[in-house]
Amino acid sequence: MLFDAVRERLADLIGRFGLEARREAIQEAYRLLFRQSMAQDTRVSRLNADGTPIQFSLALAVGCRPALQFLGEAGGPGATMEERMQAGREAMERIARLMGVEDDLAGAGELIGRMAPEADRALTENRSGVYWIGVSFPPEGAASLTVYINAKWGSAESQWERMRAFAGWFGAEAEWALLEGRLRGSMDPLGAAVTVTRGHAARGRIYASAYGLPLAYYQRLMGDFPARFAAEMLGEEDCGYPLRSSACSFETETGGAIRGKKFELCAHCAFVNDAEAADRVRAWLEREGSGEGLYSDVLEIVGRGAELSRLTPPALHAYVGVGLRGSERYTSVYLNPGPAVRGD
Repeated sequence: MLFDAVRERLADLIGRFGLEARREAIQEAYRLLFRQSMAQDTRVSRLNADGTPIQFSLALAVGCRPALQFLGEAGGPGATMEERMQAGREAMERIARLMGVEDDLAGAGELIGRMAPEADRALTENRSGVYWIGVSFPPEGAASLTVYINAKWGSAESQWERMRAFAGWFGAEAEWALLEGRLRGSMDPLGAAVTVTRGHAARGRIYASAYGLPLAYYQRLMGDFPARFAAEMLGEEDCGYPLRSSACSFETETGGAIRGKKFELCAHCAFVNDAEAADRVRAWLEREGSGEGLYSDVLEIVGRGAELSRLTPPALHAYVGVGLRGSERYTSVYLNPGPAVRGD
């Protein structure tokens, strides 16, 4: 069963991240989130191209011990959209209690409700899912809960309106207005996420996506930091052509400042196979000096049993990206365990 096979990989990851003291909480968070959605291998989630409802993620920066992170979708096979939404809300509430952030989640309840109003027919008719839920367990400090809300429903104008409301909840209307003016006409709203951590103010992130834009656009939008990453991932020559599927996100927190930004490439579009993806990510991380060994170990655990060169296009790698939080640069990698579990 998918649930048990991925749980075995999670058990190994807990040891690799040195999180033995948190093993019980991590495993319980996994159970609460996936006990329905991975009870059978139905492949209905839009989180991954193959329908697997879970990803493991890495955020690797120089001099930082990374957190163990995974995200996914709740809800059983054959559930209606309303039932999937209800399962998502129940999972986030139970995980919040597990982490001791139920009050923090309740404080963001109005925001989550505005982003996914249950009475909106366009939302309930949407079949791509509403909530993805992520957890982050760092080696030190409090764990975090993230609720991702899909924005790809309703009219284009209503999607932008929801993004503005999200930024406004954090007091970031002015900064977002400038960004929206640069995004509209080139990129589309993708979603938003709110993260709660005990003892910290809530953080938000707004996502936009596009297909076929030149790298120069992303440099004008975000600065030069995506350029070298894209060159390493795609090759200098390919960077001269319009990029395929890409995403940008912008992080804010209460008080209105947009403090972080991230550029991501869809691995299915960027690489020939998972072997190429692994080689290029390793080379990038070696040059950055930020966690190549951990990435290789996590890839080995998550992809156990998979032959990377045969996975064409990439199936384990979902997204690869580079971000800035303040002046700190980090690399993000999202991995889908489904193909390795199934022996694809």
